[in-house]
Amino acid sequence: AEVTVEETQPAAETTEVMETIAEVVEVEEPVALAAEPRSTGDSGEAGEGVTWTLDNEGTLTISGEGEMTGSPWRTDYKTVIKKVIIEEGVTNIASEAFYGCSSLAEIVIPRSVTKIGYSALRNCGLKDFTFYSAVSSIGSMAFYDTYLENLYVEDLSHFLSFNQSDIDLRYTKLYVNGELVKDLVIPEGIETIPSQTFNYVSSLESVTIPGSVMSIASEAFRGCENLKKLTIEEGTQTIATYAFYGCENLMEVNLPSTLNAIQSYAFSGCGFTEFTIPTGVQVINSNAFKYSWGWNEKSP
Repeated sequence: AEVTVEETQPAAETTEVMETIAEVVEVEEPVALAAEPRSTGDSGEAGEGVTWTLDNEGTLTISGEGEMTGSPWRTDYKTVIKKVIIEEGVTNIASEAFYGCSSLAEIVIPRSVTKIGYSALRNCGLKDFTFYSAVSSIGSMAFYDTYLENLYVEDLSHFLSFNQSDIDLRYTKLYVNGELVKDLVIPEGIETIPSQTFNYVSSLESVTIPGSVMSIASEAFRGCENLKKLTIEEGTQTIATYAFYGCENLMEVNLPSTLNAIQSYAFSGCGFTEFTIPTGVQVINSNAFKYSWGWNEKSP
């Protein structure tokens, strides 16, 4: 007998159900989740002979002998680092070492550190910093967008050897040898006060500048809101733009006969009502006294 095998077609209703299921069930692509900042302890190398350890409390310890050449902790931990301890023997702070460590509130630096790289402490949460005299080199923007409350300086003459406008150091209270400075006396022998060195320092009430200082650079004392008295001794020749701009409580100004130039906005926005211009002054640039309301010019 001949056997015939017939091909059967699925019922129309079954076909429609299968097509409906195929439309509903879709295979989704896996979604990559953003990495969370790690908060557990870790360790590694930061240069030849230099190691680092981060504990569970957010304290980063850097130890060893030699130069810090990298900052591997920034990849996973820059937002969880709260304190940095650099031990004696490490000779520098690498460029961008703590850039963006927004939770960093304290850093301990040994005297063995002589160099601070560019952007090393940029955009940090630091409120206090100690400026040791052992430091001989600081890179540009080392403190950019880091707003200190207290700056502790060991040697004022050494501190004045750095151009603050390059390293972008900002602070509100100055301490020298542990003492809060209200009456600032610039050391004899200093030849210039660099740009922005003391701008917006609220602790200053009086400033005395010796004759060895030939020029006071731009914005050197800008915005010192509590500065009341300024004395510049014989020898100084130039007061640059914005040098004392916005010193709103500056009432008493004593200038030397050697002064020959007062540049634009140098005393703009100050609080004095009288101002004696020495006879030796040959140049007074535009707006040198703008917004210093009510002052009466006097010439001896």
